[in-house]
Amino acid sequence: MLADLPERRVVPTTVPPLRRPEVQARIAARMAEREAHERAHELGHAHAHDEHGRMVTADD
Repeated sequence: MLADLPERRVVPTTVPPLRRPEVQARIAARMAEREAHERAHELGHAHAHDEHGRMVTADD
């Protein structure tokens, strides 16, 4: 059964995890979403939250 498992993925050690482009892109997207949400609260824009706590507007 263990022989049927795929080979273990080896993470490159040359780039620290938080500096990898795909990780930085995810972090930047989360920050932009958070800032837009805070801005909506500051401006008093009506919105709701989905099951993950993300902002949902009438446009979504």
